[in-house]
Amino acid sequence: MKPLSEMIASFQKQYPDVGFNIYTAIADDVKERLESGLLDMGLLLEPVEISRYQWEERKQY
Repeated sequence: MKPLSEMIASFQKQYPDVGFNIYTAIADDVKERLESGLLDMGLLLEPVEISRYQWEERKQY
């Protein structure tokens, strides 16, 4: 699996007008910011209650 920085760089080449601001915090803070609309996307590590969110599970190969 590619590191996050490589995925962002690849996405940015396709969509140069999209900007990224990286924010790091504990899962509860990230979830609160998602729910209040301050974040468009969050990366959460389990165990976290995620039933309220659309999510995609990635398997490491």
